[in-house]
Amino acid sequence: MKTLERVQEPSKIPIQAPAVPPKRIMAATNVFVRFLLRSPFNFGLGNTLLLLTYTGRKSGKRYTNPMPYMREGDTVTVFTYRSWWKNVCGGQPTGFSAEASSSGQGVSRSVGC
Repeated sequence: MKTLERVQEPSKIPIQAPAVPPKRIMAATNVFVRFLLRSPFNFGLGNTLLLLTYTGRKSGKRYTNPMPYMREGDTVTVFTYRSWWKNVCGGQPTGFSAEASSSGQGVSRSVGC
């Protein structure tokens, strides 16, 4: 298992990286969560998750995945530990649907590119 070390406080005990669920389980979970987020009975999931739509950089296929987010004014920040973020590097067009009443389109700006 990988360990992450704290840069600012090296005297602390290293923390472990989160366990990554298998892809099949994540795919099944994403189908269910997408269904819930699109329904009017989303049980408050729209406050913390959004549906992010983007195009694969090599395949050209459109993907829609549930992602955790934070909104600050007009800026929406999405968090991930997967490598899909490479698809939105370089200002690729993206779309999102947060709550039942909130959706939009824009140009992405990735921090890790």
